[in-house]
Amino acid sequence: RTAYQALAGRNGLVAVYNWQTGEILCLVSAPSFDPIETNAAASAASGAFLNKAVSSTMTPGSIFKLVTSAAAIETLPALPEWRFTCTGKYEVEGEYVTCYSAHGEQNFHDVLKNSCNCGFAELTLRMTPEILDKYVKQLGLTSSYDIDGIHSAAGQFTFDGASINRAWAGIGQYEDQLNPL
Repeated sequence: RTAYQALAGRNGLVAVYNWQTGEILCLVSAPSFDPIETNAAASAASGAFLNKAVSSTMTPGSIFKLVTSAAAIETLPALPEWRFTCTGKYEVEGEYVTCYSAHGEQNFHDVLKNSCNCGFAELTLRMTPEILDKYVKQLGLTSSYDIDGIHSAAGQFTFDGASINRAWAGIGQYEDQLNPL
């Protein structure tokens, strides 16, 4: 009830689980409807019949930078010496990845701390699509999970194609889709 109230009528979800046991403690998806109310289903908002936590995928955004970080740490030997100057935009073949502000001169730790889109775009382009794909699969992000016989939606990621698309994919955008579970 608290999680549903916290959504305050917004379209979204709340999923809480015990990370040690995997036990699901709370799973709320909104919009929703009260099945006890007469005719509630007939007037339910669009999306009310979909449990977003189980059956949908969403753009992960900056949380995906941790996947890119793991791949960079393990595959880029020069990472400890790597430096990047963020000007607020990073050009890739005439198109731009942008940051909310110019972070200036940074090392890897700074790029991670600042969640710098431009720095992560540059790191992403230093790795092959195959490396990024390997880490996504290794972390189970493209798997479907069985929750007492209900299968969750699987994540999807695209790292090939134009470099600008790969740059955005490495920061959790482009066609990246992740199941919240």
